[in-house]
Amino acid sequence: MTRLIVENVHRIPSRPWVLVTGRLEDGELHIGDKLIVAPGDVSGFPP
Repeated sequence: MTRLIVENVHRIPSRPWVLVTGRLEDGELHIGDKLIVAPGDVSGFPP
């Protein structure tokens, strides 16, 4: 399974979506792929 480790979230006020940046592990993403965003291990990050 390909994982996208999210490093930053960008919100554009004039748009109804957010943009995420990060790094991929174990594969590639292609146009049309579906992405599920779920919480992961956030230890070491401030609350």
